Amino acid sequence: MPNKTSRPNIVFVHVDQMRHDAISAFGNPHVSTPNIDRLIADGTSFLRSYSANPVCCPARASWYTGRASSEHGVLQNQRPLLESVPDLGQWMGARGYSCFYTGKWHIPNRRVDQSFTLLPGGYGHGERGDAGVASVACGFLHNYDGPRPFFLNVGFLNPHDCCFLTFAPKNPSIKFGISGLLHEELPPAPGSFDAKTGMTSREGAKWDTAMVRLYNYYYYRMVEMVDAEVGRVYDAMRHSRHAQNTLFVFTSDHGEMGGHHNLFKKGQFFDPALRVPLVCVFGGRVRAGRRDSEHLVSGIDIPATLLDYAALEQMPGMTVAKSLRPLLEGAPTEWREYVVAESTSAGGPHRAVCMENFKAVLNQDHSASLYNVKDDPLEMQDLAEDPKYAELLRRARAFHNQYVERTVLHPRFRSFGKV
Repeated sequence: MPNKTSRPNIVFVHVDQMRHDAISAFGNPHVSTPNIDRLIADGTSFLRSYSANPVCCPARASWYTGRASSEHGVLQNQRPLLESVPDLGQWMGARGYSCFYTGKWHIPNRRVDQSFTLLPGGYGHGERGDAGVASVACGFLHNYDGPRPFFLNVGFLNPHDCCFLTFAPKNPSIKFGISGLLHEELPPAPGSFDAKTGMTSREGAKWDTAMVRLYNYYYYRMVEMVDAEVGRVYDAMRHSRHAQNTLFVFTSDHGEMGGHHNLFKKGQFFDPALRVPLVCVFGGRVRAGRRDSEHLVSGIDIPATLLDYAALEQMPGMTVAKSLRPLLEGAPTEWREYVVAESTSAGGPHRAVCMENFKAVLNQDHSASLYNVKDDPLEMQDLAEDPKYAELLRRARAFHNQYVERTVLHPRFRSFGKV
């Protein structure tokens, strides 16, 4: 039966470090994600979904403020969120919603229990914590009977646990000795991995092709672990009294390089780190089974979408964010020609301007890279110096400058203005 209020409940489920293509429904034969596959069948998924900043804290701060890193201040992990910037828990809680949180938060200088009612369920390692977070969320969904609509946030950690395989300089994993036993099951090394040079992790470990293959094998197993927990929460919602009046949103903060371009983890503008899954389910209101490969969307758009469905005004300064609601419901709308991601990692600060078929990476020193992501999905050929693409690069710079004009830059980021 519907909730007591006409305003919908919202369940926002997010995982950590899940790449956009680590999903069996999208044709990946090396991973099995039956529960995320169900979300994709039941809702609308965005295939051109980008992290606002492919690092944990900055991306999460953008989810909850609707603003870019250069605005809210979380430029890197552990950089503090500006106290003056409201978050969704504060905003929605003051406007008629009961806001709850369980699992990973990871936004510096903003205590989750000051913005949400904090439910039990911590994080540390996904293998140990994610099941408990799912149990708490399921219990909440089966038992909540409050007078106000709810906003439930469920933060899972996996597949982030793959990071721990890189932390030991001399022995990245004691299980690497079983790689020979798994040979037929190991995914191939990424096409952009250079086997001649291999790779060196930040901690000093030397990685060859076999180790990269096993790393990705473990990564996919961690994706499968968290898929099971996502499924438990989704089933709890579907079988609860709130099923007919709840918007369910699933995404990840950033992806995982997994050996692409001989790199691990996050912080890069290459698609394995920058593109993330994004699926929205709302029975009878959001189109089911739709895979949107046309529209460019960002993590910044998530809060705009939630506030739209909640019939609440947008938070101050959300000048870039756009509600996905018309795309989800098939309503006519004008959409953006580009989306911007920011980062101060990997030699930053820099921004990526993602367009229909191309991606430009623009740096503070005015240097640039340009990739044809349609014809060169591995992003192997930098076209920035090719005269044939000079006009396209100029257009990307114009988009970038338009974006800068619309934002209110944090004092630490004002030096990176127009290019």
